Amino acid sequence: MDITVRRALPPEITDAVIDFLHDTPAALYSSSLVQRSWRARAQRLIYAKIVLRDRQAYASLHRLLHHSRAFLTKQCRRTTRLEITDDPDHPYAHAFLLAFRNLFPALTALAFRGVRWGFLHPTPVLLECMASTFHSVTKLELHACAFRRFRDFARTVCALRSLRDLALVRTSLGRASLHASATLGTDLRLRCVRAGHLASDGSLAELLYWLLASPSAKARSIQVLEVDPRDLMSGASFHGPLQALLWQLGPSLTKLEIPLMPRGAHCPSS
Repeated sequence: MDITVRRALPPEITDAVIDFLHDTPAALYSSSLVQRSWRARAQRLIYAKIVLRDRQAYASLHRLLHHSRAFLTKQCRRTTRLEITDDPDHPYAHAFLLAFRNLFPALTALAFRGVRWGFLHPTPVLLECMASTFHSVTKLELHACAFRRFRDFARTVCALRSLRDLALVRTSLGRASLHASATLGTDLRLRCVRAGHLASDGSLAELLYWLLASPSAKARSIQVLEVDPRDLMSGASFHGPLQALLWQLGPSLTKLEIPLMPRGAHCPSS
């Protein structure tokens, strides 16, 4: 770049340009190569959101961890959102949790997609790893995930002690468990629960029973509850736990949302 151009652009302008590219990793990468003064700003934004879409992306990040651990550790301190899409043929989500332990102190949002938690059994070691690595996570999204037992789901969620916002989309919560309440964390205070079309019958009722027994309901911290209408029409008994939960929350619940069915959608027959 010509020296006159560099002088014509004050740092405030170049920072604004780089910030505008925050959701375009390729452009941020190119910006980091323009000149040294741009590098720090661009790299900070590159690692603010880490998205692993396949095992190859995980392997690349793991190689960077192995060869440049100090550099990656520094960059991961700025990461606020992490998204992991697991590989159905060669799962790697469990390996990521162990390999990148304690590298995300500023992480606040975590999203898992397609993780088969039936094969990723939440052992005490794995749960402790999640608790230490994701101790600052306040928002958890589970998209098209599957748990073997509801108890495994409850234990996984309770490992995130700072969790406030829980979103479930097309996720199977597994077999019902009579002892799910025994795994509840006393520090968990959910404020927002969004259940978007759970992937198995009875999951909504089990989820509502779990919330009713949780410290979140007893402390009346839940302010937003969203339920998919298709789960209400699944034929499973949800009226009892829903009524009890609403009664327990009382005026602390400021928003109850049941979106309209999409045009052309069909409810499952009971």
